Amino acid sequence: MSVPEKEAPMDKYTIIYYAMLLHGMGTLMPWNVFITIVPSYFVGYKLKEITGDGRSVDTPFSLNFLSYLGICSLLPNLLTNLPNILVNLKGGLGKRIVISLPTIAATIVLTMTFIFIDTSRIVTIFFLVTMLTVIILNSVTGIYQNSVYGVVAAFPQQYTNAIVLGNNICGTFVSFINIITLITLKTVQIAAFAYLIALLTVVVCLITFILLPRRRL
Repeated sequence: MSVPEKEAPMDKYTIIYYAMLLHGMGTLMPWNVFITIVPSYFVGYKLKEITGDGRSVDTPFSLNFLSYLGICSLLPNLLTNLPNILVNLKGGLGKRIVISLPTIAATIVLTMTFIFIDTSRIVTIFFLVTMLTVIILNSVTGIYQNSVYGVVAAFPQQYTNAIVLGNNICGTFVSFINIITLITLKTVQIAAFAYLIALLTVVVCLITFILLPRRRL
């Protein structure tokens, strides 16, 4: 028994293909950027306290940050993906993407705000806010990623490959940017530059998705 071919979208200039490639980058860019700057920005800078004599010292948050990060990133992603696997949730995939992207952008903006705030006296508050943004970011990113793959599930394999290619390009791009920024910029500048790239990527993903040919997504 032959498997019926999937209907290809009207994509004369491969615009949809490259849009899916961009979304492949967008699904991973915010989190890849976050992870990349963890050692220098969070552990080595923002989560340290300033003592009375002006010394910067480690805190329980900086020493155990990666453990907390693992719990707050993996568990929400799992809990978000389980309903998608076990239950046929209502609501168009396109609507989920359009809601997810602004939410991701908002978490990036919130995190960027703290770059310019001295948190040495409010380390606990900064840590709690950071963990909250990690939970929100991973939960919403899980919805976004699943929805993007759901959209291309009705298309030929090449569109799924475009998302995977975008994932790979994202990892390579972030690694390259990290090397360049470590050589040329200071810690605060690295964080600001990295988050700006992530924010711009998410905004462009939202714009391209809205401008795609109208379909039932």
